[in-house]
Amino acid sequence: MKRICEFYGSKPQFICCSATIANPRGAGGSAHRGSLHPGGAQWRAAGEKFFIFYNPPVVNRQLGIRRSYIHESRRVALEFIERHLQTLVFANNRWPRRCW
Repeated sequence: MKRICEFYGSKPQFICCSATIANPRGAGGSAHRGSLHPGGAQWRAAGEKFFIFYNPPVVNRQLGIRRSYIHESRRVALEFIERHLQTLVFANNRWPRRCW
């Protein structure tokens, strides 16, 4: 893409973001084939964050069975979303059926 833009006289600015790559400068530099200028902490989101660990309620105390964590995750996430809260949910990615 950079070569095509340069061919037509354009010099685009590429903005690369990652929250999961250990070496973003190396990964971005090899993909971009140019110099990168790290944004640093001033570019990161600085909003308040909450981490919630939730244990579903017990439905059968004798057997120690709890309510489905998949359905409880869905219920809690939907409640947050309805209140317009930015929400990130980690869940299984190989669930055999759709539960949403």
